[in-house]
Amino acid sequence: MSADIVARGLALQARTATVTANDLAAVRIAPTLNRIDTSGYTAIGAGSGTYVSDALADAALAAAHPIFCKQSLDGRYWRLLPDDAGLIPVACGGAVGFSGNPDPVLTTGHASFEASPWSNNLTCTSAGVPGPGAMGGDATIVTADVSNFALANQSFTGNCRITARVKAGTAEYFYLHAGPFCFFNLATGTIAVDGIGTGAIVSLGGGWYEVSATATVAGNVGFGLSSAISSFADIGDTATLFDFTITDTDVETTLATTDDRAVIRAAEAYRHAVGAAGLRFDARRYAARRVTLPGGTDYALATNYVLFDVRSSSIWKSAHPEGTTIYRRKANGQQCNAADFEVTTGYGANFRGAGIYIHGSLGSDPGASAHSFTLDNIMLDGGLRASMGLTFEILDKAIWQQNDHHCGHLTFKGKAGAIGFCSELVYTSAASPASAAKRYLTIGPDCVFGETGGSCLNPQGITLRVERCLCYNAYIGIEGWTGAAGGYLNAVFQDISFGSSIQGGVYSTPPANYYAPNAPVAGTLPVGKIDILLIRAQGFAIGSWIEGKITAIDCTVNIGSGSTFVSGSDMLDLDITTIADQGNVLAGLVLLGGASGAQTTRNCSIRLNCKRTAFAAAGGYKVSNAIYTYGSIGTNVRVELGALEGSVGPYSRAAALYDNAPLVLGFEYDGNTATANGYYDIQTNHNATIDLINAGPVIATSCTVGGSYNLNLPVTGIQAGHRLIIGDYTKNFVAGGAALRIPAGNFRAGKGIMLPPGYGHTELAFDGGLWTVIKPPPALAATAAWNPTSIASGAQTSTTVAAIGAVVGDAVEAGFSNDLQGLVLTAYVSAANTVTAVLANLTGGAVDLGSGTLTVAVKG
Repeated sequence: MSADIVARGLALQARTATVTANDLAAVRIAPTLNRIDTSGYTAIGAGSGTYVSDALADAALAAAHPIFCKQSLDGRYWRLLPDDAGLIPVACGGAVGFSGNPDPVLTTGHASFEASPWSNNLTCTSAGVPGPGAMGGDATIVTADVSNFALANQSFTGNCRITARVKAGTAEYFYLHAGPFCFFNLATGTIAVDGIGTGAIVSLGGGWYEVSATATVAGNVGFGLSSAISSFADIGDTATLFDFTITDTDVETTLATTDDRAVIRAAEAYRHAVGAAGLRFDARRYAARRVTLPGGTDYALATNYVLFDVRSSSIWKSAHPEGTTIYRRKANGQQCNAADFEVTTGYGANFRGAGIYIHGSLGSDPGASAHSFTLDNIMLDGGLRASMGLTFEILDKAIWQQNDHHCGHLTFKGKAGAIGFCSELVYTSAASPASAAKRYLTIGPDCVFGETGGSCLNPQGITLRVERCLCYNAYIGIEGWTGAAGGYLNAVFQDISFGSSIQGGVYSTPPANYYAPNAPVAGTLPVGKIDILLIRAQGFAIGSWIEGKITAIDCTVNIGSGSTFVSGSDMLDLDITTIADQGNVLAGLVLLGGASGAQTTRNCSIRLNCKRTAFAAAGGYKVSNAIYTYGSIGTNVRVELGALEGSVGPYSRAAALYDNAPLVLGFEYDGNTATANGYYDIQTNHNATIDLINAGPVIATSCTVGGSYNLNLPVTGIQAGHRLIIGDYTKNFVAGGAALRIPAGNFRAGKGIMLPPGYGHTELAFDGGLWTVIKPPPALAATAAWNPTSIASGAQTSTTVAAIGAVVGDAVEAGFSNDLQGLVLTAYVSAANTVTAVLANLTGGAVDLGSGTLTVAVKG
């Protein structure tokens, strides 16, 4: 009989005799066999594996890894073999996981309601309305249905918790039903329990409430409207529903009684010892309890307190068709909460174990393959949610490469990712910029990162290969670089409360400043490619050496953020579309400059569109300004304006612009003062642009209240036919404004013009040598009440009118609201900002005009 037949026969005998790997000590194995199959460690069919007796299987391996290396009754040692893919099945160590679903059935937003399995009777009467507070996404207006008052139904059996966020409409009550019912009165913010276990209602402000109830159910769970308790005669009445959640509390109990942490750690340690490729996870879900670090322990020595640590390259792969989730739980098995992560005393005293810690090496670089790590179709859930009000806990990282060591590639495939930690969800590290330049962060299109008080991604200089993953509900979306090899970032960043930043290249390559713009280095071209969608992702800052596409919904892109990129931005080529949806947006683009004389943000080419949805248009929302800027912008910054939907203001600044400003192309002034908002514009039409500041003239950084100053127009490097529009130039943050004067020497006609304080504008054209006026500016107008005294024949009287911006020598026209009765009215500028009006009587008799209004117009 051949050894193979004997091996199969022995394996069959083991299975029929329910022999498990743990029972090898009670089994005598024929000396001719060195390979056996078992039914598993804990039960028949769970963790079946293949064991071999060879030179590696000895007493030392069994002592170090007793779960995976065992001695049989005949005295031989047997070690677990990897599967055909080189993976160690964690089930062979007893990590059996569980199949229940602890995740809630959650539906948020109008689009999701229509596809939800429990919403077959949900009626939507609008295209969606804003959700409660700052929560993103549309709510939906629901109407009591004539055929079924229970508007949403999900079949469920067992113990559950149901919650919803709802705003009152015409219905007096709405109810959550789960066999019995729990009624909520949204007019009073109270509940009335009718047969259901417990209920709660909490105000979210603005008429919104968060409500919840628990019950034991054998039937449907859902949401409906009613006119009174125990009455469902509410056909046609409405309420607004933002989300609806059903949570299986029985599965939460399963989580609380399961802990696979020790076995998974043991499996990874065994994998490292025998040189296997990675671990295999067969179950849909696993639970792992964290171990709290003793107070005062140095966090750097705390690898025994992380959930799992990886000491060499490893692949963690799910073999379940739906993927695998590993849930972190508290030491007592309960769900984690924010209070568990509050700072106590001392740096590191509040260390709570983190997630997966990946060791690196020091000294010479062993190459990226030495310490690489892959999550394949596995989600790591830390148990926290950003809605808990998480604070940034620097040590609670989900995937953590050892700081300042040579680590390897990080790869996320399938439905992989990390959620529910306080700090960075992905934290990469390298011993040097040169080491980082050889590493990759690869993320697939189905990966998800979110629910964190820190950042979703922190790729510190290693090269990005990100394919449209989702980063959501976080303090920071991403902070880092695209990598020395260029790299690409295709991702969605949604509901980011603080901001994000992305820089081309790798840090300190060169210059030495950590955040300085990166110039090319030998053999590399560090231009990062981006295609990102921002949804309420506040303060996304773009650094240098980036090209690609950005779509921003209800948020704004920042170029040259001084707080992050201290030397501004350089070498950008971007298409940006900013869309208003749930409210007004400050600007399509924010350009942040430096102090006077500092050539900061430079060499940028940006195509900008400002749009709004139909919902925004109905609510009067828009992108308020195409560009918002302050400080000195460097040379060669060019913005081409495309669509400007909803009377977008062209250009806004928060402070003095100093000595450089961006080139802005494509804006046509519509004469609507409401769009100008008191800001100055240097714009053009017909895609021909002149920027007065970049073209050479030196502009004062400030001007006093009132008065005026001169500006000379450039005449070199300008093509004939170019047109220039100047509007609202001096009213920005200057009380009362000041007049802008363009002297006569600039014009073919030899006569200067004045643009007075206010909302007027003038249009000019260049004829190849000098400028001509296409549309004159409005006159500087001023009025005053005046009751001239009776004027005798041959006499005169005078008064003065304040006219901010007028200077001696300006031409003035004057008028009076009453009949002059033959008197002669003249006016002149008698002093800066002052016009004197004179009434002369040449009629031959006394004249008394009575009280009226004096009007003067200063023409410059």
